[in-house]
Amino acid sequence: MLLVAAQAPPAHNPTLSIDEIMEGPEFAGTRPSEVRWSVDGHRVYFRWKTTKEKKDALYVADVTDRTPCRLSDAEEREAPPSAGVENAARTKKLYVRDGDLYLLDLKTGSKRRITATVTDESDPGFTLNSDHIYFTREGNLYLLSISTGIVEQMTDFRRGPTPRESKPTPSQKFLEDQQKELFKSVQEELEDKKATEEKKKAVERLKPFYMEARQSVRALQLSPDERLVTFILDQEPEGTKTTIIPEFVTESGYTEDIRDREKVGSIPTFIFKTRFDSCSGSSS
Repeated sequence: MLLVAAQAPPAHNPTLSIDEIMEGPEFAGTRPSEVRWSVDGHRVYFRWKTTKEKKDALYVADVTDRTPCRLSDAEEREAPPSAGVENAARTKKLYVRDGDLYLLDLKTGSKRRITATVTDESDPGFTLNSDHIYFTREGNLYLLSISTGIVEQMTDFRRGPTPRESKPTPSQKFLEDQQKELFKSVQEELEDKKATEEKKKAVERLKPFYMEARQSVRALQLSPDERLVTFILDQEPEGTKTTIIPEFVTESGYTEDIRDREKVGSIPTFIFKTRFDSCSGSSS
């Protein structure tokens, strides 16, 4: 026993250098994230970075052999989404990929591209109508029919002061009345203009919501019955200061400033409910 112990090779204790420790994930890799099942339950997808790779990638493992396989960019685009929203029956899943909307059938695994635009769609959701979905595009909320593809705008947010109708002064009104009496053509032109404006107001379904220069909206949601739209109105107070952080390692070789976001609590938030043409709100 003593002879065997004496001849046994010394135990090898691996050591880490300071440089390796400082590399963090670049040296040790990362644990799997964004884990999800395939629709048929036969495969598991996850994002992972091994010790031999420079950045993470999407992997898939079959439940039978359990061997992780890295996906190509084309295969990754066909993989099931890591996030999204399901309908009440849990038969369909709506998600965003590369700024466009996709609809995944959770029974068959087939997917359908809903939008293909240069602008980004975000924050999708379902309503009680199984044929309808909603989403946000360029700061406004839209309702889309899956069967027909018809898109209906549900909000009209505009930046700037609310326009006011200008009323003529007494002298201007006196001159207008004289013009009407003297020239029949002027009278007919004014009547046509008034009729056109009234027709335009009758057709106009949405009442614009005007915002100040320092206001913005976010978190737009449509109620299940499609009657109400809720959103959060952010207002940045005047004189808000941002934190400036110097960045020393830059492409230009010169120190550059990084402007951080405003300090927490400096922007009051308001929540409003609207029935398309009326608003009520409360501060949060």
